[in-house]
Amino acid sequence: MFKLIFKSESPEQTFQLARRLGELVPAGTVLGLSGDLGSGKTLFTKGLARGLGVEAYQRVNSPTFVIKQEYQGRLRLHHYDTYRLGGVEELEMLGFSEHFGSESVVIVEWAERVEELLPPNTLKIVFNNESSYNLSDSNSFAISLEPVSSELAQELELEPSMGSNVRYLSFEAQGEGWENLFNEFSGGFAEQC
Repeated sequence: MFKLIFKSESPEQTFQLARRLGELVPAGTVLGLSGDLGSGKTLFTKGLARGLGVEAYQRVNSPTFVIKQEYQGRLRLHHYDTYRLGGVEELEMLGFSEHFGSESVVIVEWAERVEELLPPNTLKIVFNNESSYNLSDSNSFAISLEPVSSELAQELELEPSMGSNVRYLSFEAQGEGWENLFNEFSGGFAEQC
């Protein structure tokens, strides 16, 4: 298993982190996002869409009431929000698993609600407001992100936060191919921002 933990101190940093990942993920990638309401899952999806080259990435929003939305970039992005899902059968009726291994990227908000449907090589990303991670594992390390420009906040039309903006994003993956992507992602991120 491979694990990375990022400390993001603003929504803009979370967006930039996701944008960088979107530039790197190959076709067939499945991402499962977990975290409390308002923890940044939809903003992360917006950043991923930007990195995938979705021109109208600002229009990415939580598909809570429609469950699924699609966006076209260098790869098609299938965006699922399972918060109000009645059951896993409902997700399967939408052709959820048909996209696994395809020439697209699948991202699932509230992934813990449909974990049994996710493929074993899903990149799991957990959003947490507190640092409760054990970094003693040799495959784990934390990266603090650099500040980003205020222009990005205006571009994203972010509303002022009422609480702390600090988020810890834990990336975990199993299977082939992740080590190289994690190395490129974590090493290149500091250079990009």
